[in-house]
Amino acid sequence: MDSVEKLFQGFKDPEVDSVAGSKESSRMVHEALVQFLKDPPSEDPDYEYLIFHAKMALAEDEATYSYFSQQLSHLAVQKTINRKDKSYKARQLKYYRWFGLGMKKETYPFPGAKPTGHPSTTRIAALVSSPSCAACGKTNANMRCPDCSFQDDRHIVEKTSYCNKQCLQDHYKTHKPICEGRLMVYHATSLLGHIFLGMQEATYVYPLGEVYKKNGITYLVDDSWDRAGMIGRRIFTSFPKHMVDSEDLYRSYTEVLLWGQSEELGLSMFDLIKYLFKPMCKSMEQAFVYPRNVIAPVCYLSDGKALSICLYRHTVLKVTLKSNEQYVIDLTGAQFGWKETLAPWTTWSDLRSAATECQPFKRTSSSLRAAFLNSVMEMQQQEARATLIKSILKDLNTSLQTNRDGRPFDLNKLLKSNAMDYQRAESTIKDLIRQKVFIVITNEFYKDQYRLWVGGEPGFGINIAKNQAKILKKIWLAPKEYDRLKDSGTDMRKLWVERLGNKVKENKPAAQGMLASVVKMETIKENQALETLKKTEKAEKPSHAHGGSKK
Repeated sequence: MDSVEKLFQGFKDPEVDSVAGSKESSRMVHEALVQFLKDPPSEDPDYEYLIFHAKMALAEDEATYSYFSQQLSHLAVQKTINRKDKSYKARQLKYYRWFGLGMKKETYPFPGAKPTGHPSTTRIAALVSSPSCAACGKTNANMRCPDCSFQDDRHIVEKTSYCNKQCLQDHYKTHKPICEGRLMVYHATSLLGHIFLGMQEATYVYPLGEVYKKNGITYLVDDSWDRAGMIGRRIFTSFPKHMVDSEDLYRSYTEVLLWGQSEELGLSMFDLIKYLFKPMCKSMEQAFVYPRNVIAPVCYLSDGKALSICLYRHTVLKVTLKSNEQYVIDLTGAQFGWKETLAPWTTWSDLRSAATECQPFKRTSSSLRAAFLNSVMEMQQQEARATLIKSILKDLNTSLQTNRDGRPFDLNKLLKSNAMDYQRAESTIKDLIRQKVFIVITNEFYKDQYRLWVGGEPGFGINIAKNQAKILKKIWLAPKEYDRLKDSGTDMRKLWVERLGNKVKENKPAAQGMLASVVKMETIKENQALETLKKTEKAEKPSHAHGGSKK
């Protein structure tokens, strides 16, 4: 048997055993890859791609199944697969193509085993609409409470319906605590989202080279760090909005900006979340979601690797209000093409999650953080974000001590206030946040010590200047000079090595690309979580139940 066909024969059959990502499946993939390296070369056109990534997957610092599944998914979405092809390779490529394109219920490639649940085109709003009056129970209630309805970009995702004003008045005392809780969580989520987006924009570090769409997937392409390091670029840079200005990418700004940032809930945002949501919440949980029905998949191409957001654990906040209503707060759902930042938990999870693991909301432990942030760039980014959020939280707390008349005004009152009063206060707070972000970033991180430089041979890894900034100022090239020399055909790395000489030393191993390190640790954590998920899952399979989100 051809070695490529033999490789795929060694995988679990997705039409028979839908357990991709399970411990048994991961073991089988590992064994198949080990044997693949021993088998003779194949004439298969994809052999070189597969053998290269098989070697990468079996490297000591990679999570074998997670890494290889992403590369296989990337290969599959580039190919046209004959529907009648029943080979082992074709069956697996159909399966992993489904992963890469978002694990949509309606596109599952094996008709006899389609997942249950709603299709990806279903809106949360359509699932939560209640036509019954909350007061008398009659159907076709067309009126709703004007205070506590909230929506995504266009559609109502939560409301309480009534027949008329009389029913609303009769139900007022019963509905009031529910109404206040919804109003508070809605306002708190709005504030949190604004601060989170501002933080992301202010601390953007990626050397993004290109953004394009193909086969329904938004691809982000890593650029070289060479230019950034040789000109001494500041660690934080403006997000390259011009890359998403084209007609087919105009909705992709937040998709790209928020790529892979959901872990920030337990990192930089922890104290702010506790401050904003404690007043109305009975409990808060950190929910690790294995996504399905991804509307707009995003894939980052970095260092020869394809890093698909569809194949990673997604972190959201699950809050239980004092009224016992439960909601999801999903700050980074835009990276999946999802519109709802706030939605009823059960409805959202039924549509968006194949499997979920919940635990009490707590700060990410220092040991986990050290492992997760294992590159120089990521550690500095986290330090900046912590400084920024701490400063914002301090000023936010101070600004809420008095209202415009100088009287005491606490957070509870702000979050419960009517639409007009809240919008006025929110506008003031947003101005404060914009100013604080600018002040902190420019005062603290625009100093020469936070400029970048690339090391010499062999790695040319990226570093932060720190206490070597004075020496590096004499070595860095002006941006126009770098561009002129490069355009003229100069070997920039050779020139850079000559300029460096022995004047500057790398104190730590060069970071080999922050995306690889972030995603690698996330995949390891995902694999470790699989056994926990098995213990917590109910006997009934999740609505997607094909293991695709279990990496």
